[in-house]
Amino acid sequence: TDPRDLRGTPAAPIYFPHTVENTGNGDDRYNLTVQNLTGDDFDLTNLLIYPDVNGDGVPDSNTPITQTPLLKPGEKFSFVVGGVV
Repeated sequence: TDPRDLRGTPAAPIYFPHTVENTGNGDDRYNLTVQNLTGDDFDLTNLLIYPDVNGDGVPDSNTPITQTPLLKPGEKFSFVVGGVV
């Protein structure tokens, strides 16, 4: 996805929505990882990835994930990357 800026309140969580699509010819799972960028003046804490099955930009669960479910060709999966400002 393109870079984006979001405004947040100090000590409050903020969520960055993302979607991954299986553009291949077979079923596949995708590993998900997150890290703060280096060389800037700001980092979020408690970076975690959460499922967002309905695509509304809000976690659907408090349980972090590290992998997508099995996706068939053309199938999409939405998730959010959350951190604390």
